[in-house]
Amino acid sequence: MVFKDKIKIYSNTKEDTLECVLEIVEKGVEKIQFSPLGTYLVTIRDFNEEKDEKEGEGNLVVWKLSDGSSVFKNQVKYFGNTW
Repeated sequence: MVFKDKIKIYSNTKEDTLECVLEIVEKGVEKIQFSPLGTYLVTIRDFNEEKDEKEGEGNLVVWKLSDGSSVFKNQVKYFGNTW
């Protein structure tokens, strides 16, 4: 599964309906993983040499879910089929 432009995080409300609590804009994300306590989200997209190496961007990003900020970025050229 590839997330086109953004990832939306939903929470169940008291009325038993879903409410979008956070939206993370990151194009081309292929895999996501929540931390064990649900406080962070790791996203990874295909490595792009021009963007990731020359511009210093990382294709692996750790997001803090309380405010949606990125707290860590790294370049990963190969991430395999499993985490």
